[in-house]
Amino acid sequence: MKILLAGPVDLEIVREYLLEGTELPTTWAAPITGQLAAAYLQAGHQLHIVTLHFRRDQDLHVHLTGRNLEIDVLPGHREGPGLRDFWRKERHGIRDVMLKSRPDAMHVHWTYEFASAALSTDIPSVITAHDVPSRLWKWMRPRFFWWPRIAMSVVNGRKAEVLTVPSPAAAVAWRRQMKRKGPIELVPNGLLPHIFRRRDLSDVRAKSDPTFASVCNGFTQLKNTLNLIRAFAIVKKTLPGARLVMFGHDHGPDEVAQRIAKQMNAADGIEFRGGVTHQELLDQLSSEADVYVHPSLEESFGMSILEAQALCIPVIAGVDTGGPPWILDEGLAGRLCDVRRKKALAEAMVEVARSPDPQQIEYAYTRARNCFALERVSKRYLELLESAAIKRQIENH
Repeated sequence: MKILLAGPVDLEIVREYLLEGTELPTTWAAPITGQLAAAYLQAGHQLHIVTLHFRRDQDLHVHLTGRNLEIDVLPGHREGPGLRDFWRKERHGIRDVMLKSRPDAMHVHWTYEFASAALSTDIPSVITAHDVPSRLWKWMRPRFFWWPRIAMSVVNGRKAEVLTVPSPAAAVAWRRQMKRKGPIELVPNGLLPHIFRRRDLSDVRAKSDPTFASVCNGFTQLKNTLNLIRAFAIVKKTLPGARLVMFGHDHGPDEVAQRIAKQMNAADGIEFRGGVTHQELLDQLSSEADVYVHPSLEESFGMSILEAQALCIPVIAGVDTGGPPWILDEGLAGRLCDVRRKKALAEAMVEVARSPDPQQIEYAYTRARNCFALERVSKRYLELLESAAIKRQIENH
C-alpha cells in the first residue's frame, strides 16, 4: 500500500532509508511520527512523507527520495502571514503534493494545516488528533498565535471521517467538549523496539544525590516547569546533592527557563540542556536519570513518560492531567501527585528518590512493552488506513 504521512516528522529516524550522504533540512521534529514512519517502512509499505520546515531565511521546497520512501519538505511560517490567512500558502502547498502523489490512503497528524489540506482532497484519510482544542484554549488563550489554529482544529476534527486520539481522556474531550459526532478511534502512541532497555533492577536503591530529569517543550503555564523549579529548590533542602536536568525548547543554556531560575535564585543544581536529538535524549536519560518528572498540567498523551518507562526509570506525573494517569495505570506504574502544588511535587520527588520501587518499575516497563509497542500501534493504524482505502474504492465504483 502507498501511504502518505503528513505532519511534523523527525526525519532523522528514517535517515537509513535515504541515499547515503543525504542532507536533511531542519523541520519541526516529532519523534512520534518519525517512529511511525519507520514502522510503515519496516512493514514493507511505500511511504511518502510531507512536512514543513520553519527556516525564515529559506523558501525552498526540498524533495528527497530513498528506498520505498519519498519526502517533500515545504516552507512554513509559524507567525506573520500564517495568522492572517489561516496558513493558506502552507495548506495549498501540502494539498498540491497530496494530489500529485495520489496515495492509497493518508495518515495525517494533528488537526491543523495538514488536516485542512487533506480534507480539501478526495483521498481517504485517517487524522490523528494529538491534542484537544477546548483544552488548548484554556491554556493558550493569551497567545494570539493559537486562536486561528484552534479554530482550524475544531473544524477539521469535527469534519474528519476517521479521527483517532491517543488516550481515553482525549476521546472523552473530543466527544463531550468538542461535540464530535463521528467515530473516535483510540490508538495510543507507541515506541520502536530498540527504545526499550530493560536493566537489572536488583541494584535499585535510595540515593542521597539523585538525578531528576524532565522534558518540556516550551516554558508555559501548561508545561508548568516554573513549579518544577520551585519544587526542586525545596528538594535541595532535603537532598542537597540532588540535581535536575532539563531538556526541551526554552530549557537550554541562557534560555528563558534558566534566566528565570537565576532571577529566583533557584538555579543551583539545575542543568539546562535544552533541545537535543531524540537519540541523544534517550541515551542521556538512560545513563543519567534516576527519576523522571513530568510537571505538565495537561497532556493528551505524554510521550516522554512512556519513554522513561521503557528505560526503566521511575516516573512522577500529575493526577487528573489527561493522558499521563492512564499511561501510569492510575498510579500502579508510577507516582501521581498534585503537580500544581510545589510542596506536593517536592514530596513526591524526595519519596521516589529515597524509596524507589523495583516492582513498580518492572510493572511499568512490562505495561509499556505490552500496551504501547509500535508494532501493535502501527498494525491498528494500517487496519484503519486499509479500511478507509477500500471504502473509498467501493464508493467510486
